[in-house]
Amino acid sequence: MKLYQALKEKARIIGDMKSIQLKIQMNNQIIEGNERDYKPRDLYLEFQKKREELITLKTAIIKSNQEIYPKVYKLEETKKELSLWTNMPCQKGKSRMYDGEVVYESEYTRQEIDATIKELNNIIRDLQDEIDIYNHEKDI
Repeated sequence: MKLYQALKEKARIIGDMKSIQLKIQMNNQIIEGNERDYKPRDLYLEFQKKREELITLKTAIIKSNQEIYPKVYKLEETKKELSLWTNMPCQKGKSRMYDGEVVYESEYTRQEIDATIKELNNIIRDLQDEIDIYNHEKDI
């Protein structure tokens, strides 16, 4: 199984577990005399099997991801840095306020901010491409 397939399978198992959990909760308590749509004890056994399947799969994913983790962490931190620059105010000059006029100055210019954002977006794109290739080629 390729890593990208394992990641999809992990998401599927988690979805299955949420569905089973909801059915257990909805069918545990009923009005006396009514029939249950599902048997909670049977569902719980199914939930436990899915849990073990998920643990095994997550362990395999972690083992196979060891060599790509530095790039995953760099991608994560670069996205955080991009947020810093994307939300950077850089107004300069005079501005009217309700109680008068203020003059703004900015350390970084709009051009510097835009250039940094462009550079970070390129790094993010390249890292994501490398991670995607890894996920499609790596066997677990």
